[in-house]
Amino acid sequence: MKRPSELHKSIPQASARVLNQQLSELESHGIIEKKNYNVLPPKVEYSLTTGGERILDVLYAMKNWGEGYKKTFYELLKQKKP
Repeated sequence: MKRPSELHKSIPQASARVLNQQLSELESHGIIEKKNYNVLPPKVEYSLTTGGERILDVLYAMKNWGEGYKKTFYELLKQKKP
């Protein structure tokens, strides 16, 4: 479970507004769930749903493919330079 402030620290370039919009969208698609605590000050935590956990394998595969493609692309560029 992560609090919004923890998520913002991991992606500081995202504004709070954009982060909240994305969290709401992920929640509406069933990828994450939001837990509200009835305390003062208000406390909210987010966690992955089962569906969100299943999509991690796909995201990691895409990340690995992208990193491999980037390395291959830069090697090709180096070979073409005079």
